[in-house]
Amino acid sequence: METIQYKRAAGLYYSREEAEAAVRALRDAGFDMDRVSVIAKDTDRVAGHESTEEIGNKADEGAATGAIAGGALGGITGLLVGLGALAIPGIGPILLAGAEATAIATTLAGAGIGAAAGSLVGALVGLGIPEEKAKIYSDRVAGGSYLLMVTGTAADIARAESIMRNHGVEEFDVYNVPNSTATAPRAEAADTDNIKLYEERLVVDKDRAKTGEVSIGKRVETQTANVSVPVEKEKIVVERVDATDGTVVNPATVDFNEEEVARIDVYEESADISKQAFVREEVNVRKEVETAKQKILDRFGKVHILVNCAGITGATKDFKDGILVNSVSPAYIATPMTDAMMEKRAEEKGMSFEKALDTFLEEKRPHLELKRRGKAQEVAAVIAFLCSQHSSFVVGANYRVDGGSVATVG
Repeated sequence: METIQYKRAAGLYYSREEAEAAVRALRDAGFDMDRVSVIAKDTDRVAGHESTEEIGNKADEGAATGAIAGGALGGITGLLVGLGALAIPGIGPILLAGAEATAIATTLAGAGIGAAAGSLVGALVGLGIPEEKAKIYSDRVAGGSYLLMVTGTAADIARAESIMRNHGVEEFDVYNVPNSTATAPRAEAADTDNIKLYEERLVVDKDRAKTGEVSIGKRVETQTANVSVPVEKEKIVVERVDATDGTVVNPATVDFNEEEVARIDVYEESADISKQAFVREEVNVRKEVETAKQKILDRFGKVHILVNCAGITGATKDFKDGILVNSVSPAYIATPMTDAMMEKRAEEKGMSFEKALDTFLEEKRPHLELKRRGKAQEVAAVIAFLCSQHSSFVVGANYRVDGGSVATVG
């Protein structure tokens, strides 16, 4: 017979959205929703009326209970089994969703709300939560946080912890459930068993973010230009020349009038300068998308199966009824696991994969005579031999397929 100790995980979420997302994740992971509970303050009472006791199942309570929980718990009520409502001194109306939470509500209502034992702290202590931690949970619920509790085996709680932490749980802890040990008959070993091996993978997404802004405008720059323009000016030149031939004139024909004046028009050019605008150059503005590769380095986990060969080797000696029992012990075979080991070593030491493998064999496998990793086909060949008629006289043997890593002949 095997003893099972049930445990309870508890933690707080700041908002209803976070708590609801965590509950949905637990449901999607296959958790029994009878073992999931949520306690929250009722901030939206029906039509402004305070509720001192409202305990029951959602299906039975109908629209009234749904209205009570609609604001505070939202979609959580559709995921859990039961629903209760109580008024707690110092906290006010609270809502309790889930089978265990409604059991708390029933207990508190029966103890009397005014009694100290009827407080939320007392109820949480009764669930196996230390009083100091129960006070923290009670105060946070009074402040509007959401208390999420999950009950199950140690393996169940380990899975629940991973889910709850992924959704931002606060004040998380695991507690033993009082009086919850149970015995289960040990199942006989089956001929076959199914082990699920999980592996993480990187999911890449892109976010578009504004990284800057370019403003393009025009400005007028004023310059002073000196322009030289040739202009023409007329001038009068008076030249006096003495008569050389001494010509005699008749005085009667000569007009000695003092008023005789010679008039000549004089012209001068002036520069007329005006401004003209013209297109000096054109500027074309456009955007171009440049594609670049961003290298992201992250670690991810992969679950590998581990086989304890010590028990298998011993079992080879326990043969009877004409059954031939042998074992195969492979060592350092080329598998995804050893590939990952060498890739990590190459990255840490700044060398190639082949160099990392060679140095590893020299340092960690000095007795490996063949100086290489084994192949899966080589292991399969030994197993095929042991399963064939050619091994009809082989029994109680352990075949090491390790290239000489372990010296057994000397």
